[in-house]
Parts: sequence; C-alpha cells; structure tokens
Amino acid sequence: MADLTDAEYRSRYEAGRRRYYAAKAKKKAFRKGWIRDHGPWLLLTVIAVLLVAVLGLTQPQRFIVITSLALYAGLTWVVCWAVRESC
Repeated sequence: MADLTDAEYRSRYEAGRRRYYAAKAKKKAFRKGWIRDHGPWLLLTVIAVLLVAVLGLTQPQRFIVITSLALYAGLTWVVCWAVRESC
C-alpha cells in the first residue's frame, strides 16, 4: 500500500467495490428468481407436511382423511395448472 499513489489506490478501491456490489446483485437476482420459480412448490410441500402432521396427530376417521387428501390433491392440481399457464 505504501508504494501506491492516491489515485491508484482510489481506482483499485472503486474497482473492488464495484465487484462486490455486482456479486451481491447477482446473488440477490438468483434468490429472487429461485423464489419465483420454486415458491409455489415450496408452499405446496409445506402445506402437505402440515396436513400429514395434523392427520397423524389427530387420527380422524378414514372419511375425513380421504376427503382432506382429495381436497389437497385438487388444490395441488389447481396450483400446478396456474403455474403452467403463467409461464
């Protein structure tokens, strides 16, 4: 650092700063793209896990289990259709 001029130091500092912010923007864009592409599937997975946990803990009658799983399958079909149509 002692042999760098002030102008050279500033230019290197600015170049490093630009690289840092460019990498940060690239990571943010990747994260936003991932959420946009995989968000509906992640949501459906979370709902399925919660549904299975609730049905496992409460142990309702077979009719309620079949009906709730059928309703969830319908919800999944609608979300898949909506995602496919939006692409």
